Amino acid sequence: ETPLVHQFYGRTVEIRQLEQWLVQDGCRMVAILGIGGMGKTTLAAQAVHKIADHFDTIIWRSLLNAPKLDEILPSILQILSNQQLSELPALLDEQLALLSVFLRQHKVLLVLDNLESVFDELQAGSFHKEYRGYEQLMRLFAARDHQGHLLLTSRERPQGYIRWERDASTVKSMRIGGLDKKAGKALLQQRGVVGQMDEEESLVQRYSGNPLALKLVADTVHEIFDGDVAEFLTDETLVFDDVRTVLDQQFRRLSPLEQEILFWMAVEREAVAVSTLRSDLLHPPSIRDLLEALRALQRRSLIEKQEGGFGLQNVVIEYLTGRLIQAVVQEFEDGEFDLFHRIALLKAQSKEYIRISQARLLLEPIGQRLFARYGRPTANDGVAASFLDNLRTRPYLASGY
Repeated sequence: ETPLVHQFYGRTVEIRQLEQWLVQDGCRMVAILGIGGMGKTTLAAQAVHKIADHFDTIIWRSLLNAPKLDEILPSILQILSNQQLSELPALLDEQLALLSVFLRQHKVLLVLDNLESVFDELQAGSFHKEYRGYEQLMRLFAARDHQGHLLLTSRERPQGYIRWERDASTVKSMRIGGLDKKAGKALLQQRGVVGQMDEEESLVQRYSGNPLALKLVADTVHEIFDGDVAEFLTDETLVFDDVRTVLDQQFRRLSPLEQEILFWMAVEREAVAVSTLRSDLLHPPSIRDLLEALRALQRRSLIEKQEGGFGLQNVVIEYLTGRLIQAVVQEFEDGEFDLFHRIALLKAQSKEYIRISQARLLLEPIGQRLFARYGRPTANDGVAASFLDNLRTRPYLASGY
């Protein structure tokens, strides 16, 4: 199932590191982590093709459709036995024991792509109860003495993985970011987008070098804007198509606290300290709950540690901004305020340039949509007055934003 890589850009440092870990250092388990669209699968496939000669057998399995381990392990065992097994053990523990025997006999590389597909939707990095066999499989590779190697790709770091890394030098992880400017420009040019150097660099930076985003942007610039990068850059609609789909999938898996944290980080629009983030929240959780939520968001690759606290990639900020605008407008139309009650769209304590950004990217779009829906308000506007009357009848909203 190893995908073919027709075009590959940059990532030379990452390829060398993977080769070092899997071939020279003999690492038993390596995880490639990163947000959706960053090219984890492509990177893994490119690395596998490069180091293939160092292994007796390479087996690639995609977990995109969430197969249980006992559904894919029998075929793996048959491959390793050269199709000589007339009967397979019935129990998973016995199948894993047999796998361990084969791994001691042969130099095997097993690749599991899209590991996040078998995680619990409500607990970042935690295997769903029906898929805990994968945790047993990982433990086999991490803790047993054999010649096997396991390469994983995932949007989320599995729970307990950091402990394995600390306890064993043969367990590693790599979190990949976006392409650098040179690789990003090469991708755009290959897709037929050629602009001024600063325009191309601006496009790469605007999308944090996310390969999936850049491919979608390139197609849009080429097909809709006739290749005019400058015209596209004047458009505020930055997130669309598959990028939004990928982020929608991520967002639906989050707890209410994790979603609220992300919305606040989108409002803050720059790296934010934990203490500031906690004071932002309408009902501040305990420090423990807040830190657990932040760790979960890190495991999902939705936030990243930056100088000054935690921050978001540009694509994620734009996605959350659009989602917040849509939610607030919908609450106005429904007359039921929830997110609008818990999130400040314009934060008085923010730096001036941040407040200007909040006004332009949050308040103005919301205002424009409400004008389109209700018309421009007047001094005796019935809609606005009814909103205020509605709020005054709800004392519990008095302490909200």
